[in-house]
Amino acid sequence: MAPPLCGRQSGTSIAAGLRVDELLARHAELAQRDAGQVDELQIRFPLFMEFWNRGCRAPIGAAANKLHAAATAFTPMEWVGQECSVAGGVRAGSLGFRERVKLSGRRWCYPLGTISGQSRPRLPYYWSPKPVHESREIRMTESPSVDALEDLIAKQQAYIGAALAPYEATTAIQHWLNTLRGIEELINLPTVAWNDEAFKRQLYALPVLQLSSHVPQFKMIRERLLARFGEPFVNRFTRLVVQGSAIATGFMAGNHVEAAEGFLTLGAMMGYFQSRRRHLVGLLHFMPHACHGSKPVAEFDTLNHFLPLVEAHGTPMMGAQYALMVKLAQERLGIVDDASVELAMLDKLFLEPDRASIIEMPLSEKGRAMLMDQESPAPDRLFSAAELRNDILFIEACYAEFDLRESEFGIAASLVRRLSKEYIERDYWIQISSKDLATLTAQVGASPALVAALTCGADNYMDCLSSYAPLVLVGGQYASTVTLLSRFMYSWRGRTLERKKRFQIRAGFIFEDQVKLTLEKQGFEVQDIVRINRQEFDVVTLCNGVIWNVQCKNNFVSLDAVDSDAVAFSRYNRGLVRSYEKALQKELKREHLLTSKLAIDRIQHMVVSRFPVVTDNPRIIVFNRISEFAECADAILRAKDEK
Repeated sequence: MAPPLCGRQSGTSIAAGLRVDELLARHAELAQRDAGQVDELQIRFPLFMEFWNRGCRAPIGAAANKLHAAATAFTPMEWVGQECSVAGGVRAGSLGFRERVKLSGRRWCYPLGTISGQSRPRLPYYWSPKPVHESREIRMTESPSVDALEDLIAKQQAYIGAALAPYEATTAIQHWLNTLRGIEELINLPTVAWNDEAFKRQLYALPVLQLSSHVPQFKMIRERLLARFGEPFVNRFTRLVVQGSAIATGFMAGNHVEAAEGFLTLGAMMGYFQSRRRHLVGLLHFMPHACHGSKPVAEFDTLNHFLPLVEAHGTPMMGAQYALMVKLAQERLGIVDDASVELAMLDKLFLEPDRASIIEMPLSEKGRAMLMDQESPAPDRLFSAAELRNDILFIEACYAEFDLRESEFGIAASLVRRLSKEYIERDYWIQISSKDLATLTAQVGASPALVAALTCGADNYMDCLSSYAPLVLVGGQYASTVTLLSRFMYSWRGRTLERKKRFQIRAGFIFEDQVKLTLEKQGFEVQDIVRINRQEFDVVTLCNGVIWNVQCKNNFVSLDAVDSDAVAFSRYNRGLVRSYEKALQKELKREHLLTSKLAIDRIQHMVVSRFPVVTDNPRIIVFNRISEFAECADAILRAKDEK
């Protein structure tokens, strides 16, 4: 008999004929109830927000003076299918997503894991619960104090724990895992090769907020999904969309229009859930510690229970945390306390900073040969055990030159492959007892560090957000999914590679190549100069008669080590910035080598940092912002001319 975690859905099969209008009627009751709950939370509307690579508007009205701890614009995710082919099949959500935060009133993007589509982003929203903020607001006309930020973080964390405490852990975790599966499938629908542009447009444009007025379109989409993926998939899809419609209807019933726009269409809903994925998984890891009551969680009510915690408390908490990181970093550097500084945490495709991410690695002949062993996943599902094993193989192939199979990654890969074959349920769920897990880890030779990384030992919500642990304790058994295991393996790849000196050196050259490619696209002519008089240079370019000498600093520390520790971040940030400033001084002393070589007198020096740093030095650019290199260069030249 299947374990409760992956047991069949109770009640009538949705795909088999349960009427959509019956589901909507059921959730209409929840919507009216939710409207009352939202009123108690006093929703405020902040500012217009834009994506990282777009322009941004100034806030309007009262929003301009408030510290907005988080929000995200929601747009369709149509481009994901194209990007996944570039990334070798790594799906949205398989890797780590974090956030970028603009600390001024102009732009806060938290977490910026949403996908930038073609339409203009819509108004985001922000919840300000009275029990947490009381009557006090932090205004951006005055930089918030360290005490104020720490107090806000502590209260938000405490509220999340208190809100989860009454729930019974087993049903909460089981139904949340089921909900996460539906969310993972939803946000990865754009990766499907539909070969039907008209259907794709209909899919992304499905009005979730006004679902009850578009039942025929919803039924058509369900029928198409049924033919492609089968009945269980359609059941999960239908349940999630109907719950999303109910939540959006609750917002509308409370006259919170902007809040409902996160569920305006299915494309917007995809972007919304992708942007909140880190919090959704973090909440999963926090539940075993926080849920110790007897209140059961109904499967059809899961989002109504837990999504408000993410919006009302999780995102404001991390917004305040990033503000604190910036403030302490500025204090340690002794620079002006400037709330307009941006802490850019993400690389391309919204991935965490990485010395050499999987999308940057050139595939060698050895790697191509390894990929010949790929399995053929079942065509009627988005996720499967075979695809998990293919993910592992793809990682091994991309980093073949570093012999991952012979490292601790190989041990983890052996463990996960066995889990995916010996403890798999319905090609998605993993369930294993503590005894069997101990036996299995011993058989593969797992180190204490690997064993510890399999579970999240954190006892607070913030630390759970940084966990990549694939296993969660449910009713005395450890449970996981193929998506959580894939996420873990990519994280473990980074931990393993970071200990290899050869990888660090190779990653430095890959980083320089990435900088060159980006600068070339901005009109800079890369010069074939590696060394002059036995002195090495990273990237030398020309633009409009000026030499731009760029130092590429591939310094790296895992964000897990500093993300929840603002003091540690400020200390590491100061060390990096001071070393970069010394590097700039060194370049000044030897710039004559470049001016003589190129017969050009005008020269400027820059540093591009892989790791996100806080600094007021315009010559230090974070790689996340390298698309703005030309703009920064122009500003430096203008400032020089004005002197």
